[in-house]
Amino acid sequence: MDHRQRNALRARAAVIKALGHPTRLLLVEALARRERCVAELTGMAEADMSTVSKHLAILREAGIVDGARRGAQVYYSLRVPCILDFFGCVEAVLLSAADESRDVARACCAGRPARGAAGRDGVRKATRAGVDKGSRSAVREASRAVVRKAPRAAAREATRATVGKASRAAARTGGR
Repeated sequence: MDHRQRNALRARAAVIKALGHPTRLLLVEALARRERCVAELTGMAEADMSTVSKHLAILREAGIVDGARRGAQVYYSLRVPCILDFFGCVEAVLLSAADESRDVARACCAGRPARGAAGRDGVRKATRAGVDKGSRSAVREASRAVVRKAPRAAAREATRATVGKASRAAARTGGR
């Protein structure tokens, strides 16, 4: 990688880093609608004026916003409105990751208790096997975790919880 390419990548990273805080994302979205003064942005962000000013300074240094003084107030606007296209791209990545997580969770949990009717059936089977009510809720919660957590880790947890509860129930009932 040559010097010019390295500098270009560093500049891109600085812009992305400037957008790396929820408050700054809120400020950019607010400025996408219209220019605003710091006092307005402070109310929207529900933060101290000094905190909002610091966030705006970071966005200004990265070249995302411009500030113009009018009397005692500083009004901010987006320097490059196409930054909002980046937000659309981020949303597409998040949706894609969510779809992939659901697909992996379905594949990992085939034949195991899952959400909905299958989860209820799994809990009913656990009840018939002699698993107590607290254990049934643990099995249900572990199977729901597959949808909420990272797919591999959640699948491991669901397997451990299901197998662990079933083997303890079998030990209590003598393997019936």
